[in-house]
Amino acid sequence: MVKSKNKYQHKLIVLISTLDYLNKNLKIYTQKDILYYLNSNYKRNGQAPIKIKTLQNYLYKLGKELKLTINYYKHLGKNLGTKIYYKLKYTKYDCYKKINNHFKDKKIINHINLLTKDTEKKNNKINSNDKKGECIYNIVTKDKRRNSEIEDFQISSYISKCNFKIKIFPYLSKLNVTKEDKIKIIKTIKYIENDLLKEFNGKNYKRKFSTNTENKQIKLKKVLNNLKLEFENAGYNKLQIEYHIENIFNKYKNKAHFIIENEKYEDLNQIIKKLKNKIEINKNENKEEIQTIKRNSFSILFEQFKNKTNNTDLTNILKTYLKELNDISYKDIFIGGKHFEKISELIKNVKLYQEYSLINNNVKTSI
Repeated sequence: MVKSKNKYQHKLIVLISTLDYLNKNLKIYTQKDILYYLNSNYKRNGQAPIKIKTLQNYLYKLGKELKLTINYYKHLGKNLGTKIYYKLKYTKYDCYKKINNHFKDKKIINHINLLTKDTEKKNNKINSNDKKGECIYNIVTKDKRRNSEIEDFQISSYISKCNFKIKIFPYLSKLNVTKEDKIKIIKTIKYIENDLLKEFNGKNYKRKFSTNTENKQIKLKKVLNNLKLEFENAGYNKLQIEYHIENIFNKYKNKAHFIIENEKYEDLNQIIKKLKNKIEINKNENKEEIQTIKRNSFSILFEQFKNKTNNTDLTNILKTYLKELNDISYKDIFIGGKHFEKISELIKNVKLYQEYSLINNNVKTSI
């Protein structure tokens, strides 16, 4: 909050801030509550506390004169008090701006009126003797001309203080409006000029830094596309992945470094954790994929072990082994893979069992 030199102006700004706080944090409050919080703020700002009557005057000023608040009052009955609520018509920052503009306009108008009165007094003293011999028509005409010159000088001085980039006085002097209206027109033109300058400067700024931003966004898309592929390969729902990845891009497109520089920032790791909790795994698709791998694995393993044992035993061993697996990948079924080694061991065990059974039967027969 910008502090003002005008104490009254600053106290109204602090009151706006206090009302905004109360509306957000208290469902019901009284004028005594407002006074308590307001005086606490005044003390923190080094200002003198006020009384309830002064607070009521301030609230009237905000609601009726400045039109910044909607003042709601409802009498609840005898000994029940009054229900009150002061709603801000604008955001508190817009209210600050309107209060500052109000006092600024008031100061300018008072200054111009003071200059006008002083100039008129001096001219009246100098020309008092000359006016005695002049006709009334000439006196009135000269007064009008003099007042017009004074106003032109004052308007010209005000325009020079505004530091316009364009010349507006020649056009403004031709307007048949009051001095106060001319001041309002000057202010409006200045606001428009400031907005145009901001837009122009903003475009130049964007032109300078757009290339850097675009490069970062390209890198961001690449990182997010890789992340998307990882989730799809892991069996997560594709539609949900695309939806969340698009939202992440929109959120980080103007601060892409938080994702790109993942060694420095934790944003990417946090995003991955959240996505794993949010996105569903396509269980049916995952099961079908595993069944396909099992069928293909059976054929591959059969070809690798068909010379190790007879086809019937090998078929039974492979079917039993693959049926019990919940997860399988192709890299584990070739020579050196964990499934290859386990099946080799099973075939050896079956052979040993068969040899043992054959020997045992021969022994029984000989006996």
